[in-house]
Amino acid sequence: MKKQLLVLILVSPILVSMTITTTTGLSGLVASGTAPWTTGGPYGGYVNSLAMAASNPDVIYAGTEGGLFKTVDGGVTWTTTGFPKTGRLRPIGGFRPRGVQVVQVDPADPQIVYAGTDDGLFKSQDGGSTWGTKRLSGARVQTIAIDPLNPDILFAGTGEVRSISDTEIVGIFKSTNAGDTWVEKYDAAAEDAVMTILIDADDSSYIYVGTFAKGSGYALGRSIDGGETWLGMPLLQEQIVALAMTPPGSSPAAIYALAGGADLYKSIDSGQSWIPTNVPDIPINPPYALAVDPNDPNVIYVGKYKSIDAGATWSLKANGLPPGGPSSIVIDPRDSAVYDGFSTGGVYASIDGAQSWNASSLNGTFIEGLAIDPTSSDTVFAAIYGYGHHLAKTTDGGTSWGDLPNISTNRGALTIDPQNPSAIYAGFGWALRSNRLYSLQKSADAGQSWTSTGYLFSMTGFHRVGTADIWVKPNDSSTILVAVAGYGTVGGGVYKSTNSGATWSQTYSFWATSLASDPTNDQILYFGTQHCGYVKKSIDAGSSWSDISPSAPSGGCPFWEVRDIEVALNSRVYAATDEGLVKWDGSSWTQLSGLPTSDITALAIDRSTSPETIYAGTGDNGVFVSEDEGTTWISFNEGLGNLSITKLAIGASQPKTLYAGTAYGGVWKTTLAPPVYEIYLPLVLRTY
Repeated sequence: MKKQLLVLILVSPILVSMTITTTTGLSGLVASGTAPWTTGGPYGGYVNSLAMAASNPDVIYAGTEGGLFKTVDGGVTWTTTGFPKTGRLRPIGGFRPRGVQVVQVDPADPQIVYAGTDDGLFKSQDGGSTWGTKRLSGARVQTIAIDPLNPDILFAGTGEVRSISDTEIVGIFKSTNAGDTWVEKYDAAAEDAVMTILIDADDSSYIYVGTFAKGSGYALGRSIDGGETWLGMPLLQEQIVALAMTPPGSSPAAIYALAGGADLYKSIDSGQSWIPTNVPDIPINPPYALAVDPNDPNVIYVGKYKSIDAGATWSLKANGLPPGGPSSIVIDPRDSAVYDGFSTGGVYASIDGAQSWNASSLNGTFIEGLAIDPTSSDTVFAAIYGYGHHLAKTTDGGTSWGDLPNISTNRGALTIDPQNPSAIYAGFGWALRSNRLYSLQKSADAGQSWTSTGYLFSMTGFHRVGTADIWVKPNDSSTILVAVAGYGTVGGGVYKSTNSGATWSQTYSFWATSLASDPTNDQILYFGTQHCGYVKKSIDAGSSWSDISPSAPSGGCPFWEVRDIEVALNSRVYAATDEGLVKWDGSSWTQLSGLPTSDITALAIDRSTSPETIYAGTGDNGVFVSEDEGTTWISFNEGLGNLSITKLAIGASQPKTLYAGTAYGGVWKTTLAPPVYEIYLPLVLRTY
């Protein structure tokens, strides 16, 4: 391959620049630097909880699946706190809880923050910059309540509704020393879960708790002695997922309880009796959101609905909001501005009583797929993970993003036809599926409209399955390969179509993760696997496969997972695995050293340099770069930090751009400078 190189040659005291064309490597050349990383979204994130500082409502915390975010300007800008975000596939390192389920702020001090996670409770005393020792270790903390009259008294509710086991810590815990120590005050059944706790702001000896009462007992409980003893209240035997109360001093004081079936109940006698309100039957999934305006006890928000008459009538307030219902609602006590947090798309704010909404700039999206237009590095498509999986598109290099219309949710892997940039293929994201035909979706107009391809396979029953990678043959757009993550005969493996997706055949049956072709010969392909990490090779464009995996321990697997594969111009194969980065030279494998972690998640190769430049994304250390075929590596994180990388992709057009998809940090980019080289020739003096 011919490459244009800008060369500076010192032939005398004068430094001369020139452009040369070369077909071979040049020894002793040093590539130039690149620009710092920047990001512009796609904004959003998997938000589980919002908490507003009562003493300074401009300070809001957002607990997400990827960590804790903070705004100090009422949601205009957001920053990550010192609370680490999770890795791509699993918690990595010593302090990596899987997700922030709930966050609460000390009502008297916005610097004191409590975060409940899938693995215990944490406390910060400096606004989230640093965190103290974990408490309630091993428990999934789903709700936290702070006594408004004495902030040293806290309650935490724990439980797990998604996977039941006898060893789970399920119950109500109380602390009287600001979270330093905890005492269990109610031991719930193992199959239950404490969903919400409410402390009466007028009399904090009255405490209410809502549970997911799958076992014996009441779904709604009450204590009148500060949480020392508990009694069930006379309400329907179902899950109570949210509780709210009218502002302090309201007459009458009212308590609202939201049941799992989206029924809202009201009590004006401290829980002795309950009546249903007329809230519409909203088809919402957990988590749920309920709030009462601190400035008006008659104004109630449930999901996307609002009542201004204490629940007698309701109106839908969804103009500008994403799909699904909000997971959390907080209201500014100064002006009643409303903030909704969504598991389907970040934080939205309204300053006009929920008549209209604006998305905030919280950058917490999990990127499952990236695809760059081969004719323009500024046009990029991103697949975003969440309850509302969706696709986003930028045409200005990531400065701004917009969601693509007319596509069903739950999109994962993406690819663009290299011969036709308007043709895009999108596969299902990783999810639990049942009784359906599994197909791709295809757009012929750059993502504006979508149709389904023929189905790859059919499923009966419930199975976890997702599209891991899609490859379109560079010189033959009718040939498509798809790597599917799934269990063997359930659907996992490699599928091939030779008629643009009309029909498919399975050419390999195993849990597939990644696809790559040799850039010099598109008949040669490779794919990796998970649940036993193999590398397979095809010499007939994916019709048949042979194993070229590294040797494995007796009876074992080479790796647990091969996460990404890239092939260089010299046909060297690089495989990112959970045990590091390995390289195949056509006959043997080499374990590459020099990277600070074995958790390699993504790869990209810049083929315009000589030798080619290799970029490696990691689960907890950002991006690293090698300019000598993987022999040495340097950190490549200026502006990016140590984000968890899910995808790397390089645009083919100039200016050449490297994009990084992250776990709960959106899409980042850096411009790769043209290869500039310096050659210093010795000055030769001749005498005559």
